[in-house]
Amino acid sequence: MVTKTAGIVLKQRNIGDLDRILTILTKDSGLIEANIKGIRSVRNNPLSAVSLFGYYDFSLYCSKYRNIVNSADVLESFFALRMDVEKFALAGYFGELLCALEPGGEKAAELLRLILNTLYLLEKGKRSPVFLKSVFELRAVSVAGFMPDFVGCRHCGAYEGNGMYFFPQKGYILCENCITPGDGTIRYALSPALLSAIRHILYSELEKLFQFQLSGISLDQLSVLTEYYTLLHTERSFNSLELYKRLLCELYPTNLEDQKNKDENFT
Repeated sequence: MVTKTAGIVLKQRNIGDLDRILTILTKDSGLIEANIKGIRSVRNNPLSAVSLFGYYDFSLYCSKYRNIVNSADVLESFFALRMDVEKFALAGYFGELLCALEPGGEKAAELLRLILNTLYLLEKGKRSPVFLKSVFELRAVSVAGFMPDFVGCRHCGAYEGNGMYFFPQKGYILCENCITPGDGTIRYALSPALLSAIRHILYSELEKLFQFQLSGISLDQLSVLTEYYTLLHTERSFNSLELYKRLLCELYPTNLEDQKNKDENFT
């Protein structure tokens, strides 16, 4: 049976001497794997242009055991990402994270839109990599089923205040008057700007997701918080994330040292 589906290539690996397996996030079928025959052949192959992070309209032959790519018409290549080592490494982390989340159904459609929008902004330089990383992490894990509760203090319902804290293991926020020893030792103090930004990421429509501003120490704090929350609830590490952070250390050694010296948990 031959089917058509649009999808973005999140991961690829070579098999045998000539073939390649693609991991593709599609709107209709979620995460799938598909085989491209002879893509590494020295002979002219119309599928040789299919590449990592490209968004294609695929024609697939689907058998009982595997999907085979018959054709792939490019919808968006995101080719310029390959010209920037930092952006390309970050895109790799986005792809590995989505593979770990294994989206299906409506979640797949929303996460496909999320990564397409994120890669567009990353490629065009319309938002900083650290901003996009934080927004992508928190929105992706929330769509996948790990959305924290930032509506108000879990105990008294307070919407805002000078002393608001996030408890990542519990996935909720508390005001300073409601904190008890059983809420956990790891907590993040939330400034009004940080609290507002997180609520926007969690609850805004996708079309408005990136339409807010955050910079300076508040953006640094958001980055620390979203990364910790993502690793905590996916219960794993990511090789691509470690690669990205090593590259940052090489590219911006002073900034990384400043980040290490920031007060833990924003207290």
